[in-house]
Formats: sequence, C-alpha cells, structure tokens
Amino acid sequence: MEAIFDGLFVLLSFAVIVGAVVLVHELGHYLAARWVGVRVDVVSVGFGRRLFGWRRGHTDHRVSLIPLGGYVKLHGDGIVEPATGAPDELASCTPLEKMLIFGAGPAASLALAPVLLTCVAWIGVETNATAGLVRAGPLEAVEVGLTQTAQASAFIVDALGQVVTGRESMHSLDGPLVMAREAARAAQGGLVPTLQLMAILSLNLGLLNLLPIPVLDGGRMLLAALELVRGRDLSPRRLEQTYLAGFVVIVLLMVTVVSLDVIESLGLTDAATVSVLGLT
Repeated sequence: MEAIFDGLFVLLSFAVIVGAVVLVHELGHYLAARWVGVRVDVVSVGFGRRLFGWRRGHTDHRVSLIPLGGYVKLHGDGIVEPATGAPDELASCTPLEKMLIFGAGPAASLALAPVLLTCVAWIGVETNATAGLVRAGPLEAVEVGLTQTAQASAFIVDALGQVVTGRESMHSLDGPLVMAREAARAAQGGLVPTLQLMAILSLNLGLLNLLPIPVLDGGRMLLAALELVRGRDLSPRRLEQTYLAGFVVIVLLMVTVVSLDVIESLGLTDAATVSVLGLT
C-alpha cells in the first residue's frame, strides 16, 4: 500500500509541476494568437484523451490524460484543419504574425525562469546549519535570478549542442521517469526546490522548442520566415510533408529518450545492453 501511495505522489507531483510549466508556455501562444485575432479552438495541458476542463467562447480549456506537455490548437492552420480564408484563421495571418504566435510560447517559458529564481533568492535558500537561511533584497534577488537564468541557459545550450553534434550521448537527456522522480523529490523538499525545478524545466522547454524542427515552435517560426522571404505561403501539401518529417524526428527522439530512461530505471545501464538495443 505504501508503494502505491508513493507512486501516486510521484505521478501527482510530476503532473502538477510539469503542468504548471506547460500552462505558462501555452498561455504565451494563446495570448499572442488572440492579440493578432486568431481563434483558439483548444488549450490543453497534456496530450490524449480529455479528462476535464471548461469551454469559454470558442475555446475548450482542458486537462488531458498524458502529462508530458501540452498544445494550443489554432483555428484554420491549413494542415490539421483546412483553411477557408476566414480572418480568424492562422492561415490568414502574415508571416510576421505567425512568427509572433509561435515565438510567444518559448518567450513565456524563458521569461518564467528568472521570475521563479528571483522568488527563490527573495524567499531565501538554506545553505548550511551554521549560516541558516540566506535571503536577498528585492534588487539583489532580481540580479541573482537573472544571473542564474543566464548560467543555466548556457549550460543547457552547451549540453544540447554536444548531443546534436555527437560529442555527448543520448544518456545525458533525462526522460519522463527521471523528471517524475525529481518532481517528487522537489515537492517533498518544499517551495524552494519546487520553484528551482520549475525554473529549470521552463528553461528546457523554452530552449528545446526553439530548435528548427518542424512541429516545434522553432521549426514553425523558420517556415514562417521562409514564407516571408518567398513572398508567398507554402502549399498545404508541402507543409504537411514538412510537419510529418518533423513529427517522425520527434517521435524517434522521444522513443530513444524514454527507452534509455526505462533501461536506467531497471538498472540495465551497461554498455552491452544499450548497444544491443541500438541506443548508443
């Protein structure tokens, strides 16, 4: 019974912490879309089956079954839903408006991190038994938050660059099982560890989404920039093919990361096992 409660605590901690970070990211997309006049059909925290939510106007705000991200479904994107030429459709936006909408999510995630780290510095961090709780003043807390954000961002970009260029293996990427354990550990530690973890997750979410892979925000911004240079929209068929290629890349990446995550959790981390599975 204790193991069941521990498992539920891990799952709940993961869902709440990741859900909060994802919600801010998707809120960026939502606000930018509404600002330029695009209708938002769905705002979802999580993927898959709708668990609960509410409808306000044309938008279904929902929490979905799989807490591994989230999405905003924009009306008339020309791919999932054919465009009709209505002014409230994404396909009717200018390339610059599309870039604004797609870039607003990562911008919101990157902006959340220094806010959270500033709060941590202001609340105070327990250093050791002799020094006790160390708090920063308001201005100093802002400086600490910005400095820590810059340092963490540089570390994430460097680590990501090493994986992309092959200088580092996929083992360095944490999967959902590792994140779930970290979320539970942070929740048990209290407010400060929880805010620190949320800041790191938010930075990862913002920076990873800037990768120029179709389906991700960075890839969609790149396609919008291409439309701007060409002076005309990409054909729906070309967009569909491009997004399909990006989707395949993301799925393969997720399968690899989750597989390595499971292998590590089962203690099968020796080189021979990983090599046999083709995950080196």
